[in-house]
Amino acid sequence: MEELTTSYERFDTRIWRTGYAPFDTMGTMVIPFYQRRSRSSNPSWREQVARKTNATTPYSRMNSTMMERLRCKIAIRYKTAGKIPTEIGVHMPVWDAFSSPSGPDTCSPKAINQALGYFLSQINGLNSPLKGGTVVAELKSTLRMIARPFTAAYHLFRQYRGRAGAIVRRFLNRRNWRVRRKGLKEANKKLADLWLEYSFGIQPFISDVKQGIIAYERWCEEVHGLTPIWGTGTDESLIAQTSPYNVELSQNIATTGVYKSLLKSSCRFKGEYGYRVGPEGPIDRAKQLCGFTLSEFIPTLWELLPFSWLADYFTNVGTILTALHTSTSNVLWYCRTDKAIRVQTWTARCNWAKIKSRFSADATLAVDQQGSMVMETKGLVRSVPPLGVPGFVFKIPGLTTQWANMLAVLTQRLR
Repeated sequence: MEELTTSYERFDTRIWRTGYAPFDTMGTMVIPFYQRRSRSSNPSWREQVARKTNATTPYSRMNSTMMERLRCKIAIRYKTAGKIPTEIGVHMPVWDAFSSPSGPDTCSPKAINQALGYFLSQINGLNSPLKGGTVVAELKSTLRMIARPFTAAYHLFRQYRGRAGAIVRRFLNRRNWRVRRKGLKEANKKLADLWLEYSFGIQPFISDVKQGIIAYERWCEEVHGLTPIWGTGTDESLIAQTSPYNVELSQNIATTGVYKSLLKSSCRFKGEYGYRVGPEGPIDRAKQLCGFTLSEFIPTLWELLPFSWLADYFTNVGTILTALHTSTSNVLWYCRTDKAIRVQTWTARCNWAKIKSRFSADATLAVDQQGSMVMETKGLVRSVPPLGVPGFVFKIPGLTTQWANMLAVLTQRLR
């Protein structure tokens, strides 16, 4: 069932001239704004919810509103050929479409791919809480890292304390108190080593222990368990821009400004994950929970590749590989909600450089009040699409720890 509601916005206009052939014209522009809603009914939704099956039905809506409506005001004074002082002016909205969008925008593919990737990664983590292949392959290096940080921290403290003492002594003696660059560089490398040992040794080991406990608890369970699952993605892009945005008005007046159309997208997958003890034996169940299955082979290889973590900072290659080998059989229900907000902005003021020659040499720009209009169109679509594989996404690292890891590796590599 689709519902369409139309509302109307009034925009007042005024065009005038005083002095020679005076007139003063008032007008009103009436612009339609559309609100749409489409939905389907599901009489059995209560029973489906009770059975933990999908009760979601397609739903969409959109509406447009004016967020700002400052009219542009321009007045020009000059003398006619008969030396009659004259003023012409306009006071009107900055607008070109004279209508609001009639349909919602489509959510950005980047936001959808991000949300789907996070959603499938969470499902994969519930299927196999412990990534046993990666843990076993990296166990030796992890244990070596864990044994080193306290020794490294002690030597690092002594190194910096010695440098600080040298600085103070040289400053008090009013001598050359520059720090030796070589010694400071060595200390910085040790600090980078300490950070990498924590970031790639201690922290993953603690996470593996936690996931191992979760896997053991799941292995011991004999009842049906339910877990909410979700994945979100966002994107913001400039879909249109006109600069300069020039418009010819009445009475030889023209304006210049900027038109922008910005699209803000967000996508969210949500659902529920259910697991129960199946017919498989305890050993097969332990293999599944600990990640010792064939489906984990390719993702494990990717994790063990040198600098695969760096590729994952800027792309979603690891997420794609995980999604390709993720079983969704335990997902009881899910749905996807897309939100797209288009923000259109118009600005305008007098294009005096263009129209000055249209008037007498003594013409002056008496009033030049910039106009601006902002229209926001919101769209929402809820659906149950197939859970496929997310597309490729390039991204900029957004976490401080990611930049710290890259800086530490760079510091290590510098001679």
